[in-house]
Amino acid sequence: AHWAQPCVRVGEFTGTGPDKTDDKYAYLEKSFVFLDGGLARMPTRDWATEAKYIPGQVWAAPGVPRADVNPRPLHPDVPDNGLIGCFSEDESMIFATAFEPYQELFQGVIRCLHSDFRLGGLEPGQTLNIRGKFYFVKNDVPALLDRYYRDFPEHKKLHQK
Repeated sequence: AHWAQPCVRVGEFTGTGPDKTDDKYAYLEKSFVFLDGGLARMPTRDWATEAKYIPGQVWAAPGVPRADVNPRPLHPDVPDNGLIGCFSEDESMIFATAFEPYQELFQGVIRCLHSDFRLGGLEPGQTLNIRGKFYFVKNDVPALLDRYYRDFPEHKKLHQK
């Protein structure tokens, strides 16, 4: 299937930009996905380290063939929702992003985070509606989740086990 990667560079927001550190992965400890019913800071448990291309980390969305995602290290679990984000340098703010239809969440290799959306291929003349959100909010994870599920109610059903 075809998919697209809105790449959001978060180094400056997290206080881990190139002007502050040479460590391109310092932003990981500020970044998160949702696993096991809660927020999980990166690197999460069961962090994958082997793939065609390294480093990075991919979480495939429910129903997406695992062979059809970015060829970076693939986390063994499906995330609890389609939200990926990070905390600001002083932890007072959150940046997060989500798209529908979503393909995967991706911790990238240039101080970036992705909620990649699925195109699935288009026939000539066919249209596809894609919705995405970037959230810049105060550090209130329950409020962020409430807003996310209002914006993407279909994700709640998608992730029911």
